[in-house]
Amino acid sequence: MSPDKASPGNSIQQSAPAAPLRLLIVEDVPADAELEMYELRRAGVAATCRVVETADDMAAAIADFRPDVILSDFALPHFDGLSALSLAQELVPATPFIFVSGTVGEEAAIRALRAGLRLCAVGESATIAVRGRARDPRRAVSGGAA
Repeated sequence: MSPDKASPGNSIQQSAPAAPLRLLIVEDVPADAELEMYELRRAGVAATCRVVETADDMAAAIADFRPDVILSDFALPHFDGLSALSLAQELVPATPFIFVSGTVGEEAAIRALRAGLRLCAVGESATIAVRGRARDPRRAVSGGAA
C-alpha cells in the first residue's frame, strides 16, 4: 500500500490547515498597516486583518471580528495606545495585545507595562512576536522588548 493511503491497521492523521489568524490592527497610517501585513505575510503568517483608527471602530471590530491578537500603534491622532489597551482589557482581556510602534519611548513603555501590557514590539520584533503567537494565539503573552 502506498504511504499516502490509509488502511485499518495503517491510519494516517492529516491535520487540517490552521484557520488564518484574526488580527485587529489599530493604526492611523494606512502605509504602516500595509507594512505590518506585508511583513506578516513575508514571515509566513496566514492572517485575516482588520484595520481601525478610533475607539468606536475598535470596539465594533472586537465585537464583530473577534480578533485572536490586537496590534496597536502607540501614537494615534484620535485615540492613544494606552486607551486602546484599556479598551481591549475591558472587552477581551484574554486577547494578546501588542504595541507595534516606532514611537514608544522607555517611559511610555513602562507606563504601558504597568497598565497591563504584556508585550511591546518595536520594528522587526513585532513580526517575530506575532509569528510566535500564530501557532497558539490564545496562549499567555510573555516577555517582550521595549
